Amino acid sequence: MVTDRKRKVTPLGSNSYIEDRELLEKVRKKRRRGLTRRLVVFFILVGAAAVPITSLVTSQQAVIAQKKQNQSEMKHKLAQMKKKEHNLKSEVNRLNDLDYIGKIARSNYFLTKSGETVFVSKKNKKN
Repeated sequence: MVTDRKRKVTPLGSNSYIEDRELLEKVRKKRRRGLTRRLVVFFILVGAAAVPITSLVTSQQAVIAQKKQNQSEMKHKLAQMKKKEHNLKSEVNRLNDLDYIGKIARSNYFLTKSGETVFVSKKNKKN
């Protein structure tokens, strides 16, 4: 029944306005299809470029985290080395003192000054 109505409508002949509108609609549809295709291609390219970039960024973040951990370990090691250096410098200064050298010689090598006697107890013996 609906198709019967459409058949009863007769076209108006060649009207330039109607032809221009139909041509304009065809151009719009064609442009819209072209735009859609371009956008699809663009997003595919962006997606394809995003994968390696994301991979690169994550790998760089892992490297940076590892370097930061290494840096903190090295700072800790540097602090220990500075402390050891300080201790060694103070030891060098003490070794320049003759009284300190005498004390070490008496305790480690059982050397004595004239008139001194060495007594060894079990506590002082090293096994």
